[in-house]
Amino acid sequence: MDQLLQIHTVPIQIEIVVTHAKVNISSQAASFNLNRQRGNLSIQHSYPKLHIDSSAARSSMNLKSPVELTRDFAQRGVQAAQDATEQAMQMRRAFLATQNKNSNPVRDFARLRIQHTAELTPAAIPSVPSQISWEPQQLRMQYQKDQLDFEWRMNRPEIECTPASIEFHIKQYPKIEIEYVGKPIYVPPSAAPDYEEDAQAEPRFQATA
Repeated sequence: MDQLLQIHTVPIQIEIVVTHAKVNISSQAASFNLNRQRGNLSIQHSYPKLHIDSSAARSSMNLKSPVELTRDFAQRGVQAAQDATEQAMQMRRAFLATQNKNSNPVRDFARLRIQHTAELTPAAIPSVPSQISWEPQQLRMQYQKDQLDFEWRMNRPEIECTPASIEFHIKQYPKIEIEYVGKPIYVPPSAAPDYEEDAQAEPRFQATA
């Protein structure tokens, strides 16, 4: 008996796509701005000073300053005015007392005006020493060091992460293919083109109605 059926089994086809995890890190280097303030050095220097005050010594030698001479002339002027006033009063009194015949006031006053008085002033050596004072030298130094200001700029890294994944793609589902490879079966058999009736053969199908 010939084989009538061919059975084929088609297995399932699965495609697996695996995506690995990825991490991309992008970062920029840190930077900074530098501001510098330069220092400085300042020096203040003063030389020693010597002060000599000889006004008192010159006054003792009758060598006075213009201020002292002005002050002395003013005092002498006041004293001369007072003396002149007093002499005028005396002359007035003398003229009024002319009843005394033995006195001659005009002659007496003339004699007084003619008399000269000489004033001797020993001024070779000062009697008062000069005042001497001095100031020492001064040196002041002020130093300011350099100043550096750093302004940092920190850049945060940017992270881009791609997670891993597994994808299953079914390209073909499983199936069973059945193929009939025999000759056609005709019902009734007499419809077959090459049918030869066998008288001794039993009928294959019995139908009752």
